[in-house]
Amino acid sequence: MNVEEGSKCFIQNMWPPLEFFNAVRRHWGSLVTSGAGIGVLGIWQSTGHFVSHSVYWSVAVIGLVVAFYRTWFDEHQQVVALAGRLNGEIARQRQESGYENKRELIRVITLLRDLQDSVLFWREIVKDKWGRAPATVSLLPKDWSTVIYQAGKISADLREEVEAVGRSLAQANSLITEFLSMQVNFRDAGLMPKAYKSLDEVAPQLSNIIVQFEAFEKSSG
Repeated sequence: MNVEEGSKCFIQNMWPPLEFFNAVRRHWGSLVTSGAGIGVLGIWQSTGHFVSHSVYWSVAVIGLVVAFYRTWFDEHQQVVALAGRLNGEIARQRQESGYENKRELIRVITLLRDLQDSVLFWREIVKDKWGRAPATVSLLPKDWSTVIYQAGKISADLREEVEAVGRSLAQANSLITEFLSMQVNFRDAGLMPKAYKSLDEVAPQLSNIIVQFEAFEKSSG
């Protein structure tokens, strides 16, 4: 590091103290050159009365103490104001985050209720109404990962239960898709009991999951 760079570094490091003492100087200059007390001393001296040097030294020293206090108080007020703004911003962000979490939770509950209706519908289809089956099946929602994530925020056990339901739904979906993809006269009827068993097990699990989500939603306000 050369001399010029070292000088710049020194000035930068010293700038906050210099700024502080410059503020003290401004306050001190204002105190010892203006105000009612200084005015009284000036009038007293201008009318021919003697004012001791110790009085002026006292004014200078007291003015310096007051100048230090005012400088500190100005900085303190700025810190208090900044802290208030930061706290307000943090509170606003927390509130917005809370609203967003609430909306996401409600969206997941709605998704689970729709899924429950879909599971009950397909459970009846694969039981004994194959002829009324739609051409395609999509049991597992595309944003199932969101459900898993939200479940994990409630409890690890709930997340495991949601993941287990997802595996059962994927298995049932695969069996039904395989069945529907076959020609009508060559469909494997043995696939449907397996799909029914998976959906029949999932139905009460979904009900329990929804209950837990709704209880958490209510408790979170």
